[in-house]
Amino acid sequence: MRIEISRVLDAESGAVCFSSPVGRGQGIWRGEGSPETGAYDVEFDVPDVVRSWGLVASPGWGIEGVDGFGVSVTGAVERIDDDSVVALRLEADVLLVEILDGVRPVAVGDRLRFTASGLELYPYEL
Repeated sequence: MRIEISRVLDAESGAVCFSSPVGRGQGIWRGEGSPETGAYDVEFDVPDVVRSWGLVASPGWGIEGVDGFGVSVTGAVERIDDDSVVALRLEADVLLVEILDGVRPVAVGDRLRFTASGLELYPYEL
């Protein structure tokens, strides 16, 4: 996904604020070297198992920063693997999320929203 790093919160840890076509949030830069403001193509990763999530009725997807509390992500379930990994569609991109097994059922096509402590941003070149 194409993002714009608007602010570097902590160069040493890689903490940044970013905006994207689906919203704004905070994340940890996992590229070589310290993060800098500017536009990048990145793959998002959720570093932890998602333990709390819910289904939403509204269509669409998004990323929304939750001041000081991480980031809320909403997407469409595209695939569910046997190992509790859910492929979540965010516009043209897919985010793989590991959900706590057995919490409650989720099906392909459902709209899922979860809050994570943050996202990891892995840059790549097209």
